[in-house]
Amino acid sequence: MLPGFEEVLMGMSAGQSARVLLSSEQGFGNINPENIQVFSNAKFTHVLNGSNEPVQPGSMLSFTDGGGHDIPGVVRELNSETITVDFNHPLAGREILFSTLIISVLPANTQAVEIK
Repeated sequence: MLPGFEEVLMGMSAGQSARVLLSSEQGFGNINPENIQVFSNAKFTHVLNGSNEPVQPGSMLSFTDGGGHDIPGVVRELNSETITVDFNHPLAGREILFSTLIISVLPANTQAVEIK
């Protein structure tokens, strides 16, 4: 859970509610310009030419980092030579309205159970 969300929840009791506007710093962070990358379209021919759905600004693509982890990226710009991909969280740079109602509070040493 994000630190800004946790900060709101700390000390709350069952039955309490909160509605808080979190800054981008408290939520998903500010936009990091270094997380916006421009690539040659030549690296994306398999996606640009072979996909059932056309890639366009707003499309989300999945990338794999050196450790084999999936990293989502959002296409911001596409032209005949390059594709610009934003690897920032989609909610980075935005305020978040966090609304919560505490149903119950368990002691820290209690094992969590799934509520259906």
